[in-house]
Amino acid sequence: MTHSTLRSEEMFDFCTQMSMILAGGMSIEEGLEIISEDTANPHMKEACSKLLEKLPQCGSFHSALKGEPYFDTYAKKMVEIGEISGHLDSVMKELALYYERNSDLKQSLKEALTYPSILLLMMWAVVGIIVWKVLPIFEKVLMNMGVPLQGSAASMMRFGQVFALVSFIVLTILLLSVVVMALSSRKASGTPLLSRLFITRRLYHNMVMAKITYALSLFITSGYEMEEALTYLQDVVDDAATQHKIDACQTGMQEGKSFVQCLQETALYQGVYASMIITGFHSGKSDEVMQKVSSLYEKDVDTSISTFLNTIEPVIVILLSVIVGIILLSVMLPLMSIMSSLG
Repeated sequence: MTHSTLRSEEMFDFCTQMSMILAGGMSIEEGLEIISEDTANPHMKEACSKLLEKLPQCGSFHSALKGEPYFDTYAKKMVEIGEISGHLDSVMKELALYYERNSDLKQSLKEALTYPSILLLMMWAVVGIIVWKVLPIFEKVLMNMGVPLQGSAASMMRFGQVFALVSFIVLTILLLSVVVMALSSRKASGTPLLSRLFITRRLYHNMVMAKITYALSLFITSGYEMEEALTYLQDVVDDAATQHKIDACQTGMQEGKSFVQCLQETALYQGVYASMIITGFHSGKSDEVMQKVSSLYEKDVDTSISTFLNTIEPVIVILLSVIVGIILLSVMLPLMSIMSSLG
């Protein structure tokens, strides 16, 4: 079996069960055995079996996690924090919430892309039928009538054929772009195509900021300094522009600047969110304000998805109507001209 990292849904399931088991007073070994026996997921079962083998040798849960491909770096670090601080059950509960949010974000992204993709596919099919079926039929009808096309009628017919073919090619490229976008969004590295497209750039930015803000809130709640917390965002951030700002913040803090100063200089957070975070850090409630900002970004994601869907649906419908209308007019007008001349 391929030793790949557990998906967000699987991590949510694992962390939820472990938090309840540990809160109930059972040991980590007992928890892993229970999860391994109860789960029907072979991927998770194998992960638990590997950990059970390593745990007696390593002596601690976070040491057993090291080198295991099933868990990402973020989970490994948070487990280490939980064991060292003696609050592993609470950390596992927070991790469960974190992976639940990640899963919800991925589902939101899927919903945002699915419906427009279906409309685009229908549009591609309609134009394809016109190009390969309808237009040849019209050509045969005109040929059977024995009246040659001349002047503007011939030009309009040729325009319709070329326009239909170009439209079909453009729609094919758009469909391929959607496929590439879907594949890109699943990759752990690189900048997903979502961040490059104008219509999805804002949505993707909100998704990234929701993830990193919630991650930072967990680190701060666990007692980590902001400078150290920023170093563990490598596996959370998959956007090059945001990562560059985080790196700039780290550099500034290493030079002796405060996080608030670095935040203002790099514009990692902007507008009301920046003001909230600055106020929270000055008032000593940084963990609370980071959780609040994360929740607000979550709402922004929902709003962005709703706006995206409300915009893209009528655009695709109007575009389809215009394309089909132009193609049919370019064919029907010459046909009507011929019919009137025959009459």
